[in-house]
Amino acid sequence: MSISVVTLGSSTWELVDRLERLHGDVTVVRRCLELADLLACAHTGMAQAALVAEGAEDLTASILEQLAVNGLRVLVVEGHDSSRLARLGVEAVPAGVSGEDLAARLEHAVDQPFPDRTADSSSDIPAPPSAHDEPATTSSGARPPGVSAGPGPAGSAPTGRSGVVGRGPAVDAGSRRAGDDGEDETEWVPDAHENAPVHESAPDPHRVVAVWGPAGAPGRTVTALNVAAEAALLGHRVLLVDADTCAASVAASLGMLDETAGLAQACRLADQGRLDREGLARCVSAVSVAGTTLDVLTGITRADRWPEVRGLALDTVLERAREGYGLVVVDTAFSLESDEEISTDFLAPRRNAGTLGAVAAADTVLAVGAADTLGIPRLVKALPELEEAAPDVRVVVVVNKLRAAAAGRSAAASVVEAWRRFSPGHAIAGTLPWDPAACDDALLAGAVLAETAPRSALRQEFTGLARRLVADGGPPTVAGPGGAGETVTGTRLGRRMGAWLRRG
Repeated sequence: MSISVVTLGSSTWELVDRLERLHGDVTVVRRCLELADLLACAHTGMAQAALVAEGAEDLTASILEQLAVNGLRVLVVEGHDSSRLARLGVEAVPAGVSGEDLAARLEHAVDQPFPDRTADSSSDIPAPPSAHDEPATTSSGARPPGVSAGPGPAGSAPTGRSGVVGRGPAVDAGSRRAGDDGEDETEWVPDAHENAPVHESAPDPHRVVAVWGPAGAPGRTVTALNVAAEAALLGHRVLLVDADTCAASVAASLGMLDETAGLAQACRLADQGRLDREGLARCVSAVSVAGTTLDVLTGITRADRWPEVRGLALDTVLERAREGYGLVVVDTAFSLESDEEISTDFLAPRRNAGTLGAVAAADTVLAVGAADTLGIPRLVKALPELEEAAPDVRVVVVVNKLRAAAAGRSAAASVVEAWRRFSPGHAIAGTLPWDPAACDDALLAGAVLAETAPRSALRQEFTGLARRLVADGGPPTVAGPGGAGETVTGTRLGRRMGAWLRRG
């Protein structure tokens, strides 16, 4: 079998000479001096493998994924950032390798499936410059695809913690341990984490919970924030991730006035293959919530920074979060469109990669809809898109902003009955009452309902929802009588559901 190879960097030229002396099936078709040339060669499909030396430091998980989409396997010459690239599944080749051995390695690489770059970024591999705990390697020096370096016990706490961020009208953001540049390495463990009980989370089927909902502000952030806070108050180690790349607002809702984007920093480390538990701990902010601590991975500070949250990098971030937290709650945006993939010949970043990646990686998706004649039809129509984006995820439907003014008398029963008649097959698992005064007070104070309105009915519903999510006994129970009925199709879904809601 003939194999075409492209190279990057002048240090590969001696290896090329050794290959050419063989006059075998492995042929070098192009010598590149810049990464852009290598990407162009991969796009043309002129080669099956790439041998990289200088320029290897610019390779990231996203670039490797783009090369893989074009069918190009990558090998790196030892001494050119090979240790980092090994964590991304790239095989290392000794600089003194013989021509026969190099040809055999290239043939073997072409025959192998592409590695899972998310799985290969093991959380226990220390970030450079540490040299201990190296990943398992084959005889050629590369770690086999899908083999990790042995994760630690699930639910164990990251060793490095960020400081507690003060909240409220007068907040000093100087207590964050790491900004976007990640240069501050001072480690400090907040007292709330030391005293709070930590639950082992291995048996929990709801390890990652994504909070999603259609357009129209159904209350995704309020739900994500309060569910995460209630789970933390129950004694679980919780990470709240703001993956809304359209209007990130978790930090502002908690009164965090710093201008850093913890998620962007974590995704950058993941893309470089340098994200481990300690690296993730440097990106999060620990926030004091009603006497306990909630870890927060803040979102991007501007909507135009969405390319920093790439799908593959977010997958790695959530995998690292699974290993250190009993529950990970992800706040997402509304859009599940993925049209960007077909808008260009090259593998372009997707505008909605944060939302698509979060719902696909989640064990459970809380689908939040507003209890009115606009919100319910929007949720009904959007659920098929959610099932297409994440076909294996458990969907839990929650109806928010329940009020008689929008749903008629006996609002809860009316909404459940209308949902049972028109929904695509998912029962309502919870109804959240409309309490704008309590929500406004919490937002003004930069707090959660457990602090500003502990006895409110809305807070009690969030408590019950959190209890059911962190329980080991399956999905939340159905609120109200009956389950989902048969799907009723039609072009006037909104008007028909509105008539049901207003009939009382």
